[in-house]
Amino acid sequence: METYNDRKTEMIHASMQMISHCGEADKRIHEALKKANQDNFTGIEGLLKEAKEFLNQAHLAQSHIIQTSIEQEEEITLLLFHHAQDIYMTKNTELITAEHLVNLYKKICAVKEACLR
Repeated sequence: METYNDRKTEMIHASMQMISHCGEADKRIHEALKKANQDNFTGIEGLLKEAKEFLNQAHLAQSHIIQTSIEQEEEITLLLFHHAQDIYMTKNTELITAEHLVNLYKKICAVKEACLR
């Protein structure tokens, strides 16, 4: 039974890492979109890059749990881990959407500037 408790602790730790990294990514994504909405594109690429790095860290934590579960042929699941996976997938999708939106804001800004000339 001790192995389960150690594994449970490991899963809780990985889940909390995922949630924390996703929260940091979320902050950067929203800051980038806010800036783009204001036609201020300075630093946006850096913010989105940082968001992607945080999501990569969340993905590594998730992959570790999945890989070790397969290696140990275990079926231990934890609601917190499922929640962390949901957050990760949501933020990853949001990052992809934000990247597209920033490109659209840039195009709109360029058209507005061309119209003002």
